[in-house]
Amino acid sequence: MADPVSLTIGAISAAATITQGVAGMQEANFQAEQANSNADILRQNAYRTRLETAINEDRERQQNRRILAQNTAASIEQGMGNSTTTIGVLGQQATDLEQNALDLRYKGLSSAEGMDIKANYLNQSANITKKQGKNQFYMSLLQAPISFAKGYTSMGGTW
Repeated sequence: MADPVSLTIGAISAAATITQGVAGMQEANFQAEQANSNADILRQNAYRTRLETAINEDRERQQNRRILAQNTAASIEQGMGNSTTTIGVLGQQATDLEQNALDLRYKGLSSAEGMDIKANYLNQSANITKKQGKNQFYMSLLQAPISFAKGYTSMGGTW
């Protein structure tokens, strides 16, 4: 006949092992939820960055048109409107100003793309963390009989 104390200690050991597995799974699920929430925030920030980039690019181009119009008007007023040098300078200035607008676009879209990549990484990490938590729980179920046996035999129980 098995000793009730040995059986109790064995059962407590097995239950403690399973409880650790459940706690590990719950912690992993919490961390995964946090990572997914952070990924959602990053995606929202990426969207805002793209929107702000488009707005800033449009503003930059509007300002560039004003600058070019003022410079063209000034060159015509000075009587140099038909000069090839003036036309070349204005053309180069238009190119430089457009390059500035394109630089704004590139920086904004690159930043947004970086946020999207980080968000995808966080989602993948969350999935891995969840799987690790489940694995920890399943492992605790496999270890529970061993824990029971150790607890049972530590109190003098025999098979």
